[in-house]
Amino acid sequence: MTEISNLFSNFNDLTKKSVTDLSTDITSTNCNQPHVSPALTQGNKFKKYQKQITKRLEASIQNVNSKEGFQGSLTKQSKNVINNNNYSSQQGTIENLKQEYQSTLTKYENLVAQISGSTSGYLDRVSPNNPYLNKTVRFTDGAIAYVTNQGVVKWVGDMEIWKSTGIPESYTDLNVPWDSSYYAPGAIIPTNPPLLSGAPLKVNQSVGNEGTNIFVNKLINNPTATYTGCYADNTSNPLMKFIGDSPPPPNLIQNGSFSQPTIQSNSSQYLNWNTSMVPGWNFNCVFANNSQAWGYPMPPNGPQYASI
Repeated sequence: MTEISNLFSNFNDLTKKSVTDLSTDITSTNCNQPHVSPALTQGNKFKKYQKQITKRLEASIQNVNSKEGFQGSLTKQSKNVINNNNYSSQQGTIENLKQEYQSTLTKYENLVAQISGSTSGYLDRVSPNNPYLNKTVRFTDGAIAYVTNQGVVKWVGDMEIWKSTGIPESYTDLNVPWDSSYYAPGAIIPTNPPLLSGAPLKVNQSVGNEGTNIFVNKLINNPTATYTGCYADNTSNPLMKFIGDSPPPPNLIQNGSFSQPTIQSNSSQYLNWNTSMVPGWNFNCVFANNSQAWGYPMPPNGPQYASI
């Protein structure tokens, strides 16, 4: 009996024959087999299948090698670019670009460090742990200043300013002298934590609410403030003057509270454009006296109002 291994041992020595040739061989050898041997047919199919597998593997490898960025190999396109171009003449340009890149990178790193340092300095300056906030301080040369709750140092010129602003009479000693550059706002004072110089303190200047939102819950009625001129202007020889050399009267609106004419409480009247009933006014409106029909709140300056 023939073993299975012997059936495939000599496939490489087989030659292709047509069915006619096979029939002739079978007849000439006086074989009684009615058809071609199944083992021979199976061997041919096996060899054909092996060739197909080999071709597919080769195609797959070629496809992978052609992919851009495949590790361990260069693409054909990249090889062609490198082989067909000579960059030796541009070496100087490449070096210049490298130097520009390094210079730009250094500037960027310095800016990042500067921003980080400014942010860190600000947080340390306004931190509640800053021992100088809202205190009067004295420099080693005797200069007196006030530190706001934002860590800004405001120089105190004399005792009049000191007394009028209400800053603490006791002071904290600093271990640095006063420098003339501190008169200009924005200078860094090398304390621990560092402080920032600000504008000098002025007479009657309000302090203590720096960086804080102030809520106003009441309007001032009948203020007694008077016009003194433009800020930082020369009062004896002002740069700007009102027409007539004096401010206009404080009450510029005639009958601003609509007190005239007086109408009955909880009532209203329709007035047209040509009416002269409301002194100082000429418009189409509803003139009312605390009228509940309109749903308006009580006016601040009397019960009467006009709805345009």
